[in-house]
Amino acid sequence: MMPSRYLYETGHEREPEESPMKDTLAGICIERDQAILLRDADKDRTRLGLPERNAWGTLQERSLMVAPLRLGGKAVGAISVQSARANAYD
Repeated sequence: MMPSRYLYETGHEREPEESPMKDTLAGICIERDQAILLRDADKDRTRLGLPERNAWGTLQERSLMVAPLRLGGKAVGAISVQSARANAYD
């Protein structure tokens, strides 16, 4: 299970949640110890062979970044940002 903390949506903090890591972008990021950038989520998920959307909130993200958080050189968590606009991040 993966705890999700500090989730903000439309300016409000959401309640912490726990969800399975399997087949989530955060789980894949941690497993591969590699950042993920989706400039256009719908197109890039298919092109990169990533799972379908499994969102925590109501935002229909069009672009997102997920980066590993490391401790002692090992990925132990992930941080992500999402946008409703495609190509929001480089």
